Amino acid sequence: HGIIVVSFFLFPVILRQCLNIFQCRRLADVGELGENTYINYSPHLQCWDGKYLVWSTGFLSSVILGWGLLFHYSLFRLLRTNRQHIWSLIEAMREASPTRVSKNQHQETAALLAFIWSGYKKECYYWEFTIITRKVCLILISIFTNYLSFKWRTIFILITVLIIVRLHIGYQPYQERTINLIEGSSLFLLYFTALFGLLMFTMESEIGKQAFYYIIILANGIFIVLCLIYLLQLAFRLFRANRAAVEEPRHKIEVAPSSPEMIEGAKQT
Repeated sequence: HGIIVVSFFLFPVILRQCLNIFQCRRLADVGELGENTYINYSPHLQCWDGKYLVWSTGFLSSVILGWGLLFHYSLFRLLRTNRQHIWSLIEAMREASPTRVSKNQHQETAALLAFIWSGYKKECYYWEFTIITRKVCLILISIFTNYLSFKWRTIFILITVLIIVRLHIGYQPYQERTINLIEGSSLFLLYFTALFGLLMFTMESEIGKQAFYYIIILANGIFIVLCLIYLLQLAFRLFRANRAAVEEPRHKIEVAPSSPEMIEGAKQT
């Protein structure tokens, strides 16, 4: 279970740090591409020479192909193959108490994979892999477009985020409507923040730049407040549902019918 948690939540962070080796900058605008180009965080190491290509290519293949691609693809195939059984387990864990779910090895494996699927619709069992893919795409854009201007880097990010927004609107992958709304709003906010940042960068008027800056700050502040409100509403609704599920068995307890002698004795008392 810990390996899956580390893979899904820390893989983008680790990948971002590992790919810093490809973030190069030119110290002089002379020579061909690759000349006078050095690694950003280590300026004494030159990019694109023989030793750099050997180490960076081997490192990239081990991180992206070995861990990022093969490991996640294996999990995806395992989840896809057993999706019917895993969904049945999710439904059982949702409707019944954990003690009613068996603890054999096959069931524990299904429960391990159910962690990836939990919270999504039945047909969107793969959506956690979609989230990993979009994070990796944004990281690759931020790293390998380092040679381009801020304008073109932002345009690539805008196109990627627009595709992500379109996929989210089309699939609505989460079971909870509130989570779909929060996720969609955050993606829209990311898109318009990048768009306004691009406009602010290309604008010559200082008043216009300040106006866009305050619009971005205000939009993000409103989004944070609305997220807190929606999350509190969701938590309250889940609390009421769990409380009702706990109290329901108490109302179903049947009282044994009393005999006429017991009723007569109660009256005399």
